Amino acid sequence: MNNSLFTIEAACDDGDFPAVQIWSQVTAPLLSVHRSVLSRFSNSGLSFTLRLQNQRASRVCVELDTGTIWVSRGTLALLWVCSYLNLVYWETRCSLGAIGNRVTIDPHEHHRLFEAMKLLDWGLNHAHARSGQDQWPDDLPQPRGVDDCPTSRTATQITLRALGFILLHEMEHVLLRHSGTRQIPSAISIEQEKDADRDALADYFEGIDDPNSDEYILHAYGVITAIYEIMLPSFFDGDWGGGTHPPSWQRMESLLCQLDLDECHLALVWAAELKSLYLSFPNQSEGGRFETPADSMNHLYEICSQGSVGDPLLTVIPL
Repeated sequence: MNNSLFTIEAACDDGDFPAVQIWSQVTAPLLSVHRSVLSRFSNSGLSFTLRLQNQRASRVCVELDTGTIWVSRGTLALLWVCSYLNLVYWETRCSLGAIGNRVTIDPHEHHRLFEAMKLLDWGLNHAHARSGQDQWPDDLPQPRGVDDCPTSRTATQITLRALGFILLHEMEHVLLRHSGTRQIPSAISIEQEKDADRDALADYFEGIDDPNSDEYILHAYGVITAIYEIMLPSFFDGDWGGGTHPPSWQRMESLLCQLDLDECHLALVWAAELKSLYLSFPNQSEGGRFETPADSMNHLYEICSQGSVGDPLLTVIPL
């Protein structure tokens, strides 16, 4: 697909990898943003090439001088895996009673959740540990083919919304004439990332006035999923950022505050509830259990929810 602003180049020769099928729809969320946003980019004389890499590591970056945005196969996979897991987890959570009731979730008692958590385990090893099975497991859910359930289709829509926000973030770097992270001090790089996050979020929601509309909620789910995907390496090695980028939990907090939603809004409750799920995953990189910095994640929970942080209402038993 070509237009005056975007050119897609599928620089990836693994068309059989399930997540690659999403790439053909990559410009849909970008072309749906408000026309004033697209005009601002076009009137600046900018154009962007979106290029998919056959690389299992999760990676997104922009060449500031050419406007080429690279997205790896691993990023597509992990975004879809996160989207699917988040949806299945939310469905399971809601089936156990109203939000606010004390519950414990054992994945072994919920087959679809068990499969989704196993899929994330594969995705983490595939994209970050560079170990384990390279190809998508045949016996687990995937974006196409053997698993064509409504949850899979919705996961694809959320993946596209997440990818739309990520790509818009990279485009903002070009529009704002930022410098590459290797050329500038850490503090300046972090400020550039905050600026790109802020402008990308504002542009993404431009013209979507009803916070309870399906389009708004899907966009919000996409942004939250994108940040959780960015957080995932932190659950491996304990590095929560702060070098060239803001700490990932802090990015989530800033973006949710920028949306300025009612504390009971579905997107905020969703973000807060997912915290229990992600904290249930062990550290994969050294074989032991990694203790996630509770203060950071609990602060995020306080931002999103009125639930008790010291005495959590929700427990997810690890696999």
